[in-house]
Amino acid sequence: MKKTKYLISMLALILVLAGCSLKTDEPTETPEPDQQVVQTAKEGDYEMLYPFVSSPLRQVRTIGSKEVEATEIGRRLVDKSKKHFSTDSYFLSEGQLIDTNRYFELLVFRSDDNPNGLMEKYEDGLAIDGVTLVNPVFISDIFELNFHKKGSDEIDGVSVALVLKRYQVLDEQTGAMHALSDDALYNIGQTLGLQMGAYLRSIEGMMNVPLHIALYVQSSDIDNLPGNYLPGYYIGSAFSKESTMNFSREQEQWLMLTSNKAQEMIPEIVSQFSLLKRKITSFTGDESVGVIGKVFIADNSLEIIRLEVNVPSKTFLETYGLAQYISQELEDIGSFGVSVKVNIDVYDTTRAVIIKNPNDDPILEVFE
Repeated sequence: MKKTKYLISMLALILVLAGCSLKTDEPTETPEPDQQVVQTAKEGDYEMLYPFVSSPLRQVRTIGSKEVEATEIGRRLVDKSKKHFSTDSYFLSEGQLIDTNRYFELLVFRSDDNPNGLMEKYEDGLAIDGVTLVNPVFISDIFELNFHKKGSDEIDGVSVALVLKRYQVLDEQTGAMHALSDDALYNIGQTLGLQMGAYLRSIEGMMNVPLHIALYVQSSDIDNLPGNYLPGYYIGSAFSKESTMNFSREQEQWLMLTSNKAQEMIPEIVSQFSLLKRKITSFTGDESVGVIGKVFIADNSLEIIRLEVNVPSKTFLETYGLAQYISQELEDIGSFGVSVKVNIDVYDTTRAVIIKNPNDDPILEVFE
């Protein structure tokens, strides 16, 4: 009897297990991994998506852009984008919409075979700015940034810089050039910018994505001299969340502290710079030491002071001592409420950097 009860119990257990095994497993949702980002090291900067994905135009840039120009275009485009894409709400990444095919499509003259070209070819020349230009090429480059809402893998915002060429050909035989005024470039840039906005809106999924388009003037794309080349600046921009887009004029410029314009606009800073130059020469006892100063001004407001000291140092202690001395003497030129950065270069290699932020002591780093 006991053996029978045992067998019945075992049979019931087998049936239960078999019934369980016939049940279809319900699908379980695998939680998506959190967005990976590179944390910002400075308050007010963007966090960046990780892993970093390079721009599809990276190789194109290595062919045609000066490093000082490309850096300034990107630096200011990131800064200007903060007005429209909050650093608290968006992550930043390299632009991926404009690939190589779209890039060359946009930069080649518009034609029946290339209806999306931004520029028109003027066979008989174009009268503008008081002159007639021969086959003008107004855009030399396009830069793009993408913005992603936190928790989203989609492109939730786009910033684009159109790089405008100031120098245009007047006479192809003699090579005579004309430097277009900022006002003329702004008028041209507005038209090109509206076309750029319409093109981006035509891309699938981009109809309602916020767009920021900025107009950057390439200061001197024909200047091949090495050394202290000043970058260009932005002259206008537009922001749109829908089809309409209106550009507004902006005022930016880089100035050498030895220029007459700097003397007119910021005489106090020029005076302090001249005094610092004399002190540096006196300290080193070497007239061959070069001190170069430049400032960045936006909307009539000083934003940056940059100094470069070129010295023919022969020993580490010469560089170290000079760096300590300059750190000590930055108080006056560092009293204008903006950051001051000093690069100390020995035979074109940066050997020390000094940063003086408002109300802070200078930070000095001497490289081994």
